[in-house]
Amino acid sequence: NSNCNTLPKFWVVDSFAIDGKYGSGNPAAVVLLPNNFDTATNTDPQKIEWMKIVACEFNLSETAFVWKNDDAAVGDSQKKNSYQIRYFSGTGIEVDLCGHATLAAAQVVFLQQGKMDKNFPGDDEITFATKFIELKAYRDKTNDGSSSNIIMDFPWREVDPIQASSVEESIKEMLEKSLNINEEEIILLGVGDNDAEDLFVHITPKAFHAMPTKKSDIDFGRMITCSGYNRGIIICCQNDDVTIEADFLSRFFGPKVGIDEDPVTGSAHCLLAPYFSRRVLMDKNTSTVRGMQASKRGGMLRCELLDECDKSNNAGNASTSGDDRYVRIIGSALIASSGELHIQ
Repeated sequence: NSNCNTLPKFWVVDSFAIDGKYGSGNPAAVVLLPNNFDTATNTDPQKIEWMKIVACEFNLSETAFVWKNDDAAVGDSQKKNSYQIRYFSGTGIEVDLCGHATLAAAQVVFLQQGKMDKNFPGDDEITFATKFIELKAYRDKTNDGSSSNIIMDFPWREVDPIQASSVEESIKEMLEKSLNINEEEIILLGVGDNDAEDLFVHITPKAFHAMPTKKSDIDFGRMITCSGYNRGIIICCQNDDVTIEADFLSRFFGPKVGIDEDPVTGSAHCLLAPYFSRRVLMDKNTSTVRGMQASKRGGMLRCELLDECDKSNNAGNASTSGDDRYVRIIGSALIASSGELHIQ
């Protein structure tokens, strides 16, 4: 268990909510744990099992567990506002990176530190150390004191076209049987450049709006058995609805990691934002794009594409393997509930 004298506190946060409305965005649970809860490499099997149980109890798409370490061996986690963070799905599966849970965790930590103030210093930021990379989060200072917007710097990912014809054909068959997407409606079929974690499917707006919305009409079993990707399926199109203030629309399906359809997926925008800015919206010559995830709850994200020379004094960067480009994701985070955990 958590081995602490007081009960761990938790918050449920609506991340990437639309226009500050509860019931939109993606709810994530955040559990703040005592210092030195686990090592930076997260190796204690009993504590891993405890986190899995807690995540299953919340039964949300993701639960973030956050704590500080005093061990000098953890390096950058010794920074004043640096925390360890781990993510578990509602079925107890650990995932490497989760955008909406990171945003939720940042909101909770800022609130706990009493820093939700429009005038807090620009260099006052939070560093989250995941198992593989460090992520920066800080307050959106462009808004007034009532704003709940949080800024996060995430890795820039590229879409690589699928090369193997046999894999491509099996994926096309899965898309047709699972989501009614015909081959002629596919504009690009690719995978993320981070070990094919996500399948990336750009389709026509007509095909996007024709996809089934009821779970009973979607064949998630075919998605699970389909090879060629490891985590989820990103379906996207250029926005053709003038009533929606977004450049592109998307949906995310992740039954392989226990999430049939994710309400809002921040990490998917590491691929979506560079793709639409650089390949689809080239005529706009913009490095800022807005995406709407068209799930039942819905969510809105603003994304800025930056490289190292664009970095302002109050911004950090996502540490990647030598790549100085990153995606700045901006969204709102609303505290929906809070309490104490009694799970031992």
